[in-house]
Amino acid sequence: RHIAQEHSFVPNLWFKRVRPDILIYLEVSYAVSKQRQGISEWPRSLYQKQLERLRHARKHADLFLNTNDFTPGEVFQRVQQYLDQNLNLKIDRIDELSQLSIAQWLSLPEQSLLEFVSGRVFKDGSGKLNQAREYLGYYPRTVWIFAMLGEWNQIAEEQVIMSRSGDTGSDTGSRLIATSMVNRIIRLAIHLESRYIPYTKWKVKAFEETALYGGLSPIISKILDSRKWRERERLVNQALGMVIERHIELGLVKRYDYGPVLFHTREYYITNWGALMDELTEELAAELRDMTHKIGTVNQIISYTNIVSNKDIQGAIHTFYRSLLASEQ
Repeated sequence: RHIAQEHSFVPNLWFKRVRPDILIYLEVSYAVSKQRQGISEWPRSLYQKQLERLRHARKHADLFLNTNDFTPGEVFQRVQQYLDQNLNLKIDRIDELSQLSIAQWLSLPEQSLLEFVSGRVFKDGSGKLNQAREYLGYYPRTVWIFAMLGEWNQIAEEQVIMSRSGDTGSDTGSRLIATSMVNRIIRLAIHLESRYIPYTKWKVKAFEETALYGGLSPIISKILDSRKWRERERLVNQALGMVIERHIELGLVKRYDYGPVLFHTREYYITNWGALMDELTEELAAELRDMTHKIGTVNQIISYTNIVSNKDIQGAIHTFYRSLLASEQ
């Protein structure tokens, strides 16, 4: 998610990050801005700085609207009228959102999906917008499970390396890997609520609303604060055990002994996630089940929001997933 243009020193950031089909500039005076924000003291110099940062956008705006004398509803009506008259991508294109392939689902960034299905709808004469929002409310079951398998595959790759790194004397390396593991644990907790994961700023806020937050939060704090890799190893196993218990509670997997267990004959303890991953894999649609590498969705292989949300790049990401699925058939 990009920085708002009025907060950026890059004059054309609005174009570099988004490249909108239509750019709308909503103007408000200094006095009305203070009134709307309910503040009496706001330096005029800051207002002037924001105007300067917006100068490039104002110059290139398709629609310029002074909002001083309008209510939010009136602003919306005028913008909607302009879009109805000028936007080539008509509401009928929303029909396409009800026919997504698995490759398309996997290539859509979660933040974009979250923005589309959240918030209020003020006008939907055809009903198609609400229909599309309902359809995109969350992943189909097979994509949901594939997304969670993507997280578990990353965990399976990293967990023992966290311990081995600490054992070789690289505590910083072990802690960095533990931080990555914590991120995966938080993502799983949110996915288990059948919710899209927002971008970094709001991720922990979404985590706070999950069933696992109360139990996991103090353990995660200890993982991040731990200065001994053995303690870190024990805490990560404890946290992963709680996540597996949640899978069991939701009926996603049967109860089994998830450890911790020794990593082969080495003196490192890991969670027994193999049985869970095997059972989840059996739940996938055939085209996903047959994939050698369960890499998950685009947000699990590319963490840079400005890349995954760039519409010029999304086509390439979709092609990547489509090719990957085709090559496994």
